[in-house]
Amino acid sequence: MTMKNESKTKMTALMALLIFGAFALCALLVLLTGADIYKKITEREEKSFDSRSVPQYISTRFRQGDSMGAIRVNDFGGTDALEITQQINEKDYVTRVYCFDGYLCELFTNADGDFSPEDGEQLLPLKALEIEMEESCFIADITYLDGKTSRLILHQRSFEEVDG
Repeated sequence: MTMKNESKTKMTALMALLIFGAFALCALLVLLTGADIYKKITEREEKSFDSRSVPQYISTRFRQGDSMGAIRVNDFGGTDALEITQQINEKDYVTRVYCFDGYLCELFTNADGDFSPEDGEQLLPLKALEIEMEESCFIADITYLDGKTSRLILHQRSFEEVDG
């Protein structure tokens, strides 16, 4: 093998190695960029999930319990609670939806039981929930962990039966 051929072979191998290195660097950059984009999308979706889920959950529970005299707002251990009363086998039961210790909570109990907010099931992260009833309107001011707020206003359909 001549010096010229040997030099040409080394140059070809070096070029192939450089091309492979450039390809590997590009692939690594694409993977790192993709991972960063995925992380940002996941964080955004998680925040979006919480901001949609809390009002949706509260409004679903409100609509499920919307019957004459079944819905009210009361103080429950120092926090506002949506209370939905229902009768099962001639006994009264209460479902309470409230915010406690950084979570939206729910507690289903018999109506005459002595329970506290710690007894409820933690559902979704939440900073604060202020609730009030004004005639037939249910108003909930929701504060999320990131400090953002939203307001949920629902009309009690069973209230119309009283007026009607």
